[in-house]
Amino acid sequence: MQGTDVREYGQADGLESTGGVKRSRSVVSDSAGRIWFSLSRGLSVVNPSQITDNSAPALPHIEAVLADGSPVDFRQPFRISTKQQKTTFRFVALSLANSERVRYRYRLDGFDHGWSDPVASREATYTNLGAASYRFRLIACNSDGLWDASEAAVGFEVEPTVWQTWWFRTSSAALILLLVWCVYLYRLHQLAKEFNIRLEERVGERTRVARELHDTLLQSFHGLLLRFQAATNLLPERPADARKTLESAIDQAAQAITEGRDAVQGLRSSTVVASDFALTINTLGQELASGETNPNATEFRVEVEGTPRNLHPILRDEVYRIAGEAMRNSFKHAQAQRIEVEIRV
Repeated sequence: MQGTDVREYGQADGLESTGGVKRSRSVVSDSAGRIWFSLSRGLSVVNPSQITDNSAPALPHIEAVLADGSPVDFRQPFRISTKQQKTTFRFVALSLANSERVRYRYRLDGFDHGWSDPVASREATYTNLGAASYRFRLIACNSDGLWDASEAAVGFEVEPTVWQTWWFRTSSAALILLLVWCVYLYRLHQLAKEFNIRLEERVGERTRVARELHDTLLQSFHGLLLRFQAATNLLPERPADARKTLESAIDQAAQAITEGRDAVQGLRSSTVVASDFALTINTLGQELASGETNPNATEFRVEVEGTPRNLHPILRDEVYRIAGEAMRNSFKHAQAQRIEVEIRV
């Protein structure tokens, strides 16, 4: 079955009316081959032999490009700012037949996903285009509905803002990496500083232990050896003198024990935390008050003024040792009825 050539006509083609026929026999042909139509507002006639093939394509043409209402020179690729929020394209198609039947389809490469529906409007508007490269394309069909493959196109670019440029983003990324690196180095510096403090504490503690052992216990033991040696030399010819020497050695041994206990108490300072400083001083005072260094049953008390705060470990140990030495001297030599330690923060 061969296809049928169907053509549509309207008032733009010369019809007086597009209303329907009035009678059952409204379409007749005469001897000349013309076809007559009886319509609601009169007769219309068409001569098929005189119908020409109006298949000439409609040539699309872009007339103007507007950015926020201002004309843009689009004869070559142009650039617009992202501050210009409205971009308008005006176009037309050159047709030798009925121009009212011309239809248009367009698309914006980089924004649209496909061609638009056929429209009779000769204007296309886009708003809030992002920074990128675009290309506006236009095709048209003639009055017979024939779409032509030729198209009109114009390319343009929307300029990015400062924060959308590649150099700004690269600089920002580099700055962030630099900040992360600085934070990393600062953290390493903090860890190294804390490690050095702990190492200094350990070295200081060992130095203090060695000094106190040398100044107290070792010297006391060395003196005891000399006294024992003297007592041995006095026996058996001078037993009375040997007895006195041994009694003196016993007293010196008791003193060595006291000094050893004081050294142990000094070692406890490395385990004292800042919030327990007053409690540690009080504990040391109570031990001195109940020991052999307090024959007078001296009363002891600690008073604290202010809010306790953290101290550097080395500073804390030094303060503890100074206070401890002053307390031991007071209990041993002052012969006081009451000893008070006042801590002011």
